[in-house]
Amino acid sequence: MAGAVFCVPGARRRSGGYGAQAGTGRGFRAAGDPAERAGGKLTLGVIREELTRIVEQRAAGDPNLHYLDGRELYGEADHAELPLPDDLHPDAATHRRMGERFAARVFGPGGPFAAPGRA
Repeated sequence: MAGAVFCVPGARRRSGGYGAQAGTGRGFRAAGDPAERAGGKLTLGVIREELTRIVEQRAAGDPNLHYLDGRELYGEADHAELPLPDDLHPDAATHRRMGERFAARVFGPGGPFAAPGRA
């Protein structure tokens, strides 16, 4: 399982979906209020934490279940170099970087799907 990549600054703490940013020149922003988390609303940060916890728990009984934090594929440093054009969707260069990193982490030496003898 792969988690969400780095996206919209501030989205990690805001609940709800994403809305268009009229007149900003950017496409999306997290629409919720960080205070809504106390009421049980999900934020990207909560989703990442819960996915990590659930996969770790279930992987104890299933050696074929793995979790890859999407920020290993596209993180904050990448955002500085290759910003998402609309703050949400990757462009072609970013997709390439993410794909290369995915292949290296998943199929490369030490990866969960590494070729026999490459663990």
